[in-house]
Amino acid sequence: MKRGMYNDDDDDSGSNRWRKIVCRVSDSHPTIPSFRPFVTMSDFQEQAANTRALSGVLFVQLHPIVQLEDRAKWEQYSVNNSQWIQEGRDYQDRYTTVPDVDGGAMEELMYEFVGAYNTPSPRIFILDETFSPAEETGPGPYYPIWTSSPVLAAPREMTNLNLVSLAVDRPFMEKTYESGMISLGGMTVDEPGDVDSPIVGTNFYAYLLSFAAGEKTPYLGDPMSSLYVPVFDEYDSRTRKIVAMIKST
Repeated sequence: MKRGMYNDDDDDSGSNRWRKIVCRVSDSHPTIPSFRPFVTMSDFQEQAANTRALSGVLFVQLHPIVQLEDRAKWEQYSVNNSQWIQEGRDYQDRYTTVPDVDGGAMEELMYEFVGAYNTPSPRIFILDETFSPAEETGPGPYYPIWTSSPVLAAPREMTNLNLVSLAVDRPFMEKTYESGMISLGGMTVDEPGDVDSPIVGTNFYAYLLSFAAGEKTPYLGDPMSSLYVPVFDEYDSRTRKIVAMIKST
């Protein structure tokens, strides 16, 4: 099938699968401009899981770009369309070996913020200096975590975390937004440990490695980096606008 400038029938490489995901996200946006961030791909898990397998990427997540005037509508949309989380976990249970881990230290922190266990945040939020969830009070634009692959064990999926609020991501997301080009993030490291570590970064990396291995696997303190890919509302480079971002780790 011909999609925009890409003929994606024959090429099944990892790079072309990235193009397919970006094209699918772009094609899924409604034509009403104020609603363009509001999209949920029904087959994101299948597409992203294949891309991860071919590329060696550990984690893929989609971040719609939400303006202040659309924030309330986005938060309501995210509550009404959160079924992708369970659907993604069901897909993983059928086709992958998911490590048996509990929610770790973040589970209690998210419970204090949301008021319920295993429930995504209905509000866009940040992690404060102690890595505790807190209300996002900034003016936007916001880059909330939405569909992701793999879908992490609750509450690690961190739905509606405004990723641009994190110092490790902010400069690269802002650069991608301003330039319209892919950005390669810097190298980050955390303390070695496993999924039971109270350190959020260690806990997160250990879970990703455990998911990829199909069994509990420690994070050894190796450097990690991310790629930030812009998603546009159309193919014409003269008029297109960035409406979302894909981050891969």
